[in-house]
Amino acid sequence: MDKLTLSHLDINSVTKELRKDSLSIKNRLQSIIYDALFVESTKDKVGLPLVPNERCGLWYVPPNKQKDTSYFKSTDGHTGEWSFSLRRLNFHLLPKISAYGGIAIIDSTRKGKLMPDALLKTIPIWCAVLNTILYEGDSDKDILDELRLEENYSDAKFILSLKNEHNWVSTPKFMVFASERNEISKLISSFANEVKKLNLVTKEKLIQHLDGKKRPLIPQWHYPGCKNNNDDLSTNDPFFFDHEQDSNAERAYFLIQCITASKKTNEYGGSVLTVRNNLTNGEIKLTSWYYIQGSADDHELWATKEICDGNLDSRFFWDNVVSNNGKQNEDVIDKDTGYIYDWISENELILKINRIYEKYVKDRTLLSDEEIDLDVSYVKNDINDTGLVFGIIDRKLNYNSFISKYQNVTQLVIFSEYFGISNIPDNPKITILQFKVESSKKGSKKLREVFPKIIPQLDIQHASKNDNIMILCETGKDISTGLVLVLLCKYFNLDWAPLQSVPKISKDMVKQQLCLLLNVRKVNPSRNTLQSVNTYIM
Repeated sequence: MDKLTLSHLDINSVTKELRKDSLSIKNRLQSIIYDALFVESTKDKVGLPLVPNERCGLWYVPPNKQKDTSYFKSTDGHTGEWSFSLRRLNFHLLPKISAYGGIAIIDSTRKGKLMPDALLKTIPIWCAVLNTILYEGDSDKDILDELRLEENYSDAKFILSLKNEHNWVSTPKFMVFASERNEISKLISSFANEVKKLNLVTKEKLIQHLDGKKRPLIPQWHYPGCKNNNDDLSTNDPFFFDHEQDSNAERAYFLIQCITASKKTNEYGGSVLTVRNNLTNGEIKLTSWYYIQGSADDHELWATKEICDGNLDSRFFWDNVVSNNGKQNEDVIDKDTGYIYDWISENELILKINRIYEKYVKDRTLLSDEEIDLDVSYVKNDINDTGLVFGIIDRKLNYNSFISKYQNVTQLVIFSEYFGISNIPDNPKITILQFKVESSKKGSKKLREVFPKIIPQLDIQHASKNDNIMILCETGKDISTGLVLVLLCKYFNLDWAPLQSVPKISKDMVKQQLCLLLNVRKVNPSRNTLQSVNTYIM
């Protein structure tokens, strides 16, 4: 091997190490804090409650500042793959949109893009489909009369143009080509028809969700460094339209503000960022690190087993690393800057976070079961109670404590690789079924062999308000949801009343029951879980 080749290999090796160092945990968390401060700064400007988009967006809004969460996937907005997800309806946001006049949805994306497709296209598709259903059969005059708009108002012109020329699809001009917008517009009617065909929502139900306020949902966009910071809305700006009205008057539309938290960079390994902090004593303190765009994205790939045993998530980060009992954690965070101390090395930071995590786990273990309520939801509506209860198991349960606290539970099903219920007597008072099913793609597929073992052992006929079947999994959104869907499809109608005869089950029924279940809990069953459900019930 010649010297030139060796030199080339050395350069590649050094470059690789530098890139790895720039993508460190410290740089990622520092970047998240920086982006979260930007999001916080926009709150007063947009005047709307912050709603982070799961999962990435959760990192950029501390839990105590979240009004709710949304789940719009970028894959539903990818070019040529546009869709309106029947699994991610996000109807739970509508009452808040009505109450506050809109919401600000927070998300981020990795290097090279200004905004994720979830904000650019998935949310505009969602707004367009709901607007199509909301204004079905209404003439232009009906719409303007209801919104109390004169025909020559800019809002009136914009809204009617959006409806008549673009099927309600609004996208930022310089990030989504007109040709793509036109292709999306052609699909809106079919998306709306699918929703109506399954009776997932009707015009009347939408108005009810919006607390009787019938206005179109209009998306707008905001990102770090955009020229228009929402102070001077202009019809010439590609992001915003002029609303020419008294600032104290109600808008003629619900504003869905789409905010990306991270600023665009073209550097894979991050670019050096220095923040100037002006202290109260007149001094200046500088904080520097490699800024990583969208550093929170796919956190399970970088928050590995070496940190918090693989359990570092956004809530733990904000509630325990950045804060400590509601106050800033000065062991990690510099009170003068709000950032992680410059002098803390990567290894030392990981060590500190792991110590915090060990104490957190120890404290939770010391708490008795009576002191911690399980995060569960009851599957019921205004008329019927199915007796089904489902949610999260995130620790080991003690049998005596459990039956003392949840006296109406007569049957318990646990799906978890790590947690279960201990100290079970020889003749327990309740039926207990425990399965080592992890919350993952592997666990979702395993349900196909588990369902036939569970269903025959459950006494679903006697489930009621006073005889609950509790179903727990590690997320409360996926695996447990799968079993709940099976039971709803087999034993209950769409009003959640017990069926008197064997139903004709179809995939449409699964979609309908899932939509109803979303009114009870923000579930998000994976594609593999739903495939397992369909395989079993079909």
